[in-house]
Amino acid sequence: MNSFETIGREYRFFQANSSESTRTIEKIESLLRRRPVPARVLDFGGGDGSFFRALLRQKSLLSQAVKNGSCRVSLVEPSRAHRERARASFPGLMTRARLSKRTVGFDLILANHVIYYLDDPEETIRRLQRLLNPGGMLLVTMARSRENALTGYWVGIFSDLGWEMPFVRAEDLRKAWNGFRRYPIRSRVRFSDTPANRFMLSRFVLGRWFDRVERALGRKELLERWGSHRKSGELQLTLVDDLYCFHRSGARLKQRSH
Repeated sequence: MNSFETIGREYRFFQANSSESTRTIEKIESLLRRRPVPARVLDFGGGDGSFFRALLRQKSLLSQAVKNGSCRVSLVEPSRAHRERARASFPGLMTRARLSKRTVGFDLILANHVIYYLDDPEETIRRLQRLLNPGGMLLVTMARSRENALTGYWVGIFSDLGWEMPFVRAEDLRKAWNGFRRYPIRSRVRFSDTPANRFMLSRFVLGRWFDRVERALGRKELLERWGSHRKSGELQLTLVDDLYCFHRSGARLKQRSH
């Protein structure tokens, strides 16, 4: 699993100018309202835990359960720096660098925009499914390659360069989605159109591939590729993601009151 540690500033720029997390959290909340409150949650590839903390800012039964200790939360993240920041801002959070053979028994597993970077995504999805308790739920968020302006950016670049795609796309995992229900999520990115901001977004999207792509195409070409999204002095990008939802069959969790 690759880490966002090297593009933390760019990720924060994206988060500050995007409604993606808000729209995703709204959809997750709508799904959680229909189900018993989970006792164990896993945030897989959760970085510094900022997405899960945003989820807990909702006034929900899940946030109450975490606050009163009836729901335990674990985070898997390869970056030590991210794990340390997550623990510092989330007392009681259990963290580890990777899944272990002893990792079992979750009622809710989140994998938010992390599957792209895995070496063996299909096996990882199957393993996450096996980690669910009976009645548990796995939620995996991925962007649509062509309908999402960000993934469309790197799909176009690697296609034009004739390079093998280094990122996993949702359509590459058709077999893995057997048994999942798919929910579309639409959001926007808006910010002032300046070269510095285009550079920031390019680094965020390409990650560790940025330097190599810049050498191949040149920075001017990289930045000009955002031009079709310019409107009224801003860059305005449409994002289309899918939230894949899998329920493990079996007895449902017992509903807890709070």
